[in-house]
Order: sequence, then C-alpha cells, then structure tokens
Amino acid sequence: MKIKSLELINFRNYEKLKIKFGEKWNILVGENGAGKTNILEALYYSVTTKSFRTSKLDNLVKNSEKEFYLNLEFLDDDIEILSSIENIYKKTENYKKAQKNIKLNKSNIRLLELLGIIPFIFFVPDDILVIKGDGENRRKLFDFILYQIFPNYKFLFNRYFNVLKKRNLLLKEIKQKNINVPYLESWDENLIDLNVKIFQKRCELNNILNEKLSDEKNILFFDKKIKVQYISIFLKQNLNVENYNELYDFFKEELNKNYEKDKILGFTSKGIHRDDWQFFYNEKDIKFFGSQGEMRLFILLIKIILSDVIFEYLRKRPILIFDDIFSELDIFNTKILIDACDKHNLQIFITTVDIDKLKINNLFQNAILNIFNVKNGSIF
Repeated sequence: MKIKSLELINFRNYEKLKIKFGEKWNILVGENGAGKTNILEALYYSVTTKSFRTSKLDNLVKNSEKEFYLNLEFLDDDIEILSSIENIYKKTENYKKAQKNIKLNKSNIRLLELLGIIPFIFFVPDDILVIKGDGENRRKLFDFILYQIFPNYKFLFNRYFNVLKKRNLLLKEIKQKNINVPYLESWDENLIDLNVKIFQKRCELNNILNEKLSDEKNILFFDKKIKVQYISIFLKQNLNVENYNELYDFFKEELNKNYEKDKILGFTSKGIHRDDWQFFYNEKDIKFFGSQGEMRLFILLIKIILSDVIFEYLRKRPILIFDDIFSELDIFNTKILIDACDKHNLQIFITTVDIDKLKINNLFQNAILNIFNVKNGSIF
C-alpha cells in the first residue's frame, strides 16, 4: 500500500495544499507549530475520520471556515490503479451532530467500510503510556490493530460496550431500588457471547505477534528477546481458547458467581474490558526494569512487528506514521528503528525539527529521502 498524494482544504492551518509523497521515507521538517503534525493528522483522519489530538473535530476546521475537505490518493499493493478516499466534515451548531461524508472512488461509504482499506501503524511520544499507563492504553493499541484486520471486530467491540453499559445501568437500578430485574439474564447472554468472541480474536492476535517476536531473525536483529503476555480471566483457567462452548460456559459461571458483588458495586467487575498485557524485554517486565529510551524503542519495535501481522492477514503493507520520534531517541536507538523500517519495506511518514542530525550521523545511508520543509501552512 502506498499513499501517493494528499489534498487539504481548510484543514487546521492549511487553506489549500496538495502534497505528493515518495514511496519510502517522507520526512516533514519544520519548527514547532509550523504544521508538520497537521499533515499527519490529516492522514490519520482520512482513514479513521478521527483525530489523535482532540475529540472535538470542529478544531480541525480552519479558523472562520465551516468545513474542511481531504482527498487521499493511494495505490494498492497488487492493483496499479489509483484510488481515492475523500472526507468532508461540516460544522453544525452542536458539534456532536457535525456532518461527515466519506467517499471511496466517488462512492459514499460508511465508517466500518473505511477501516482496513489503508492499514496503518501510528506512533506519538505519548505512546510510552502503553507501557507506563493503565490497561486501557494497552487495550487501545491491540484493539486498533484488530479493527483493521478483522472486518467485524469493530462491530463486536461497539456492541459489547453498549451491552455492558445497559447491564451496568440495570445493576445500579437493582442496587438503588433493591429489586430484581427479570430481563437482566438476556443481557447477560449477549455479554457472554461478545466476551468470548472478542477474547478469541485478542488471543489470536497475541499468539501470532509472539510467533513473530520469537522468530530467530527478529531476535538477532533486535538483539533482545521480546515477549507480549496477554492477561485475561479466560487464561487463568486451563481452557481451550478455540472452544466457544467451553469459554461460554466458563464465563457464564463467572458472571453468576460475581452477581452479588456486581450488584453491590453497581457495575460489571469481570470481562474483556478488564483485560491487560505485560511486555517483557530480555525476560524482564519493561514497565519496571526498562529505561525511558528502552520503553520508547520497545513500543516502536512492537508496532513495526504488528505491521507484519497486518500484512499476513490483509496482504497489504501498512503505512507507518511517526510523530516527532527522533527527539525521543538517542542515535543508537534511532539507527535500530531506521534499519527495522527499511527491513520491512514500508512507506513511512515522520516529523522532525532537525533533519541535519540524522544526515550528519549517516543514519539513512543509501535510503531515498523525500524531505518536505513545512512553514506557516506551506510546503517547500
């Protein structure tokens, strides 16, 4: 998969811009506030209709304007035909009701149809929270990959949290009014079914990721043993993770056992919304034994290996989008990252304030670089 060009109209600080990209390294260089990250944000929005910086999408519209337009042109790995994804976002008085319009090759599509068309891996400096933060950060990382490789995963995920929300409201009602709700059981059946299906997908992803991490070539390349351990209530028992009925019966029993506790708490205490992951670097939990630099490099390397996982499922090479990563890594770890990206033959988008540091240290060697100088909403 290769992104060929991106057109922006009234997006952030860009009034009108069309930028053509190279097939390998695309490096956006400029001072802080110049608009480098806005380009990455436009790429991100084009394939998700979301921002990685704000939940209020009105902020993406250029000052005093009422809408923005994005047009992303790309080539599939196997089909040498130029395709396009167009996005129009229109502000309304209530920003929660803003109008979104998505088109693939001039035909309207839904968000669920958009996910996975252009698979990608994204990194920002705050991704260190995947290691240092709580389990929600780690769930977001792996669920985002699952959205891209399994077409129905986003539906299952959204459905799960709708059912969970309804069950929790019923539990609060039971707690406050001290009554029994006869239809709680029907919500429990839905919840159990969704727990099992989401767990099985997460388990499948974790297994294939560890297979790739334990590959001798990757161990030699990274010079470290890297392991990701999935933590789930289902894995605390000796269950067959491929046996739906066995998992269903187990979780049904767990819900029943925890009913009185959940009734007192007013929420559901067990389920995939409590899952977590641990990361091991040379057999030590990196959260407690790793330096800041090692943690950042670890997450970057995990994401690069996840690009292999995406390719295995979709037969498409994902795009790598890295915001301001060079400022967070020393020269040695920067070299490891660049070599890993080259090894995986991916198209990469990076922002940096100082490209000279990379050139002076000959980190790119013979790589073909496409360098875009960004200043005040313009590209030079």
